[in-house]
Amino acid sequence: MVAKNDITGDLLKSKTQSAEYDRGFEGIDWSNKLDSPKPSPNKLVELWTEEDEKRQDIIGQNGPTGDHYDQI
Repeated sequence: MVAKNDITGDLLKSKTQSAEYDRGFEGIDWSNKLDSPKPSPNKLVELWTEEDEKRQDIIGQNGPTGDHYDQI
């Protein structure tokens, strides 16, 4: 069974990439993306700050259900 657009009735199928797509992809300057420094596997990378941690602790006190918002 082939999927159809509910509104237009057009068949939903993937198209192959066009020559315009290929030209655009080839035009990307990858040098700044490929040569970016990679973090050392032995070096600890801090993903969040102490302030982020405190904020998350406050949010966590509200519980996972959001029931406290109904009391406003």
